[in-house]
Amino acid sequence: MTTPTPDDLAVYRRDPQTLEVFSHLTRGRCATVIFVKFSSHPSILPFLIPSYMQGITVDLIREAVQHFLQREAATVPA
Repeated sequence: MTTPTPDDLAVYRRDPQTLEVFSHLTRGRCATVIFVKFSSHPSILPFLIPSYMQGITVDLIREAVQHFLQREAATVPA
């Protein structure tokens, strides 16, 4: 098994406070990311048990989410 990278993850916005993370490695959703007002860090909720995550870690999900947010911010008109 190869080590997963952020490119193996697809991040989509479900609503203003929630992101969904999918991967072809897990053949579907692998995490939900929730942003709450009282915390500076998002809550990352893995969808699968660790043995089904195919090497996808919370840190990797966090990195993919950061890339998504950067791309999203770059496309927002000023």
